[in-house]
Amino acid sequence: MISDKYLHIYTIYKGMKTLSEPFNPLLHTQSSDDSRDVYNLNGKIVKTHDTLIMPNRVIVTPDIPFKGIMSTLIDKQVKTTLESYKIATDYVEVPDLFYTPFGFQAKDFGRLTFCKKLYMFPLAVVVQNFVSLNLDEAHTNNTKVYHGELPKALSIKLDKPIISFFSKEPSGMYYFISSEYRAAFIEDCLMVSGFFEDEDSLRTQYHDDKDAFCKDIAKFSDITLVYCSNYEFWVKAAELTNINSAHTYLANIMNISRFVFELLKRKYKEMGIFLADAKFEFGLDDNGKLIISGEIGTPDTCRLLSLKDLEESNNLVSADKDFVVKYFSEVGYDIETRSVPPTLPSKIVERISLKYIDIAKHFCGEDVIQKYIHK
Repeated sequence: MISDKYLHIYTIYKGMKTLSEPFNPLLHTQSSDDSRDVYNLNGKIVKTHDTLIMPNRVIVTPDIPFKGIMSTLIDKQVKTTLESYKIATDYVEVPDLFYTPFGFQAKDFGRLTFCKKLYMFPLAVVVQNFVSLNLDEAHTNNTKVYHGELPKALSIKLDKPIISFFSKEPSGMYYFISSEYRAAFIEDCLMVSGFFEDEDSLRTQYHDDKDAFCKDIAKFSDITLVYCSNYEFWVKAAELTNINSAHTYLANIMNISRFVFELLKRKYKEMGIFLADAKFEFGLDDNGKLIISGEIGTPDTCRLLSLKDLEESNNLVSADKDFVVKYFSEVGYDIETRSVPPTLPSKIVERISLKYIDIAKHFCGEDVIQKYIHK
């Protein structure tokens, strides 16, 4: 039976489920799918956060009340905190009323985020604090990434998190990038994005002064460059510059990912939740500045476990939406078939909704949450 508390918030949510259709000619639909809409607004982006649960990219019904709003609030709060640490994010803070001229209504505000438009690396960076020696195909350092319920004897809680890189393919699939190819992958992204230096632009930049270039990157350059022909010199100079740039971006991506993970781990620990892993995305602004983007710190981008159960008995009790997968297993539905899944019972929907609300309340404060629940 649905609890009185849940029935109350669900009644409010029913009228908020569908977003208003924007009508302002300045707002253009950039992409739209089952999970979210993305609008282009004069060079910046308006994103909507979804209300769906999609384990393994399988759309599950019904929608989860307030999931989209709570995810948005968590994401905004995390990015505001990161900005205070001088870590650049894609979030642009605007008041809710900013969206009104574009056709959105008060019921939509909680699910909208205003963002910088970036060149996105087709990359997912996963920081793991917990791995297993069995299960699925994603692997790192000859171990495999945790998904779902595991035999406790094979679970490994790490003293130091490890970082995995995955390329995001147009098909929606993710492919593991081994450590020796990470810099080359970033270098390819820079070339595609137009941030790649070529010999002509470098010559212009240095006014054809070879000595000035060698002085700038002395620790990376070979002294034999000065004996090359003029053209060969600048070709090799461009290669050195791009390799150096790729390694710099790579180091910054890894450092930011570690920092953000530790920040989230401490925040979740305050709730009695163990952060097993988290996914981050990155892009570049028009000046080539590295920006952390996408949704950060929500149950959709993190794997959460009960800290108490993990520490006391090494039992892996999910603190996020993975119990949906467990429920499917109990009723005999194989999620790998990607067929239409059974509808979730109200007790599961309630549990997911209240979990999102509880996490958002911890990250953002009671007053912020009540503003959107009590319309």
